[in-house]
Amino acid sequence: MVASIRSFSILLNVHDCQISLDFYQRVLGLTLTESWADQGRVRWCSLDCAGVTLMLNEHRASAALRHLGSDHQDCVLYLSVANLSEMRLHLMAEGFEVTHPQTQEYGLLQCSVVDPDGYEIALTEPLNVTN
Repeated sequence: MVASIRSFSILLNVHDCQISLDFYQRVLGLTLTESWADQGRVRWCSLDCAGVTLMLNEHRASAALRHLGSDHQDCVLYLSVANLSEMRLHLMAEGFEVTHPQTQEYGLLQCSVVDPDGYEIALTEPLNVTN
């Protein structure tokens, strides 16, 4: 028998937790649920995203190494949004480069933005497909 999973969380090791927290909380609208500070700086935090927990962990050693290579591109966060055009304009107004929306063969309109640590975020909106 497989044990019952009660929750699912994602942890991203980031270079500067405060910068990443600002991006995910203020820019994308996730809700801060917990945080831990050391010497007056947030070093770890937990955010809620539609029932999934995103944890940000300031881990300078791994973040610095990640920036030397391209292995951090193996992780893509997919966020389904109500209005892709609005979200894209919002992110561009905040100074982020956002790709042009593309129609995907799997029924989504999708564009991408990169967070302050280089993680790709795919923003999607379902296409209204009628047969």
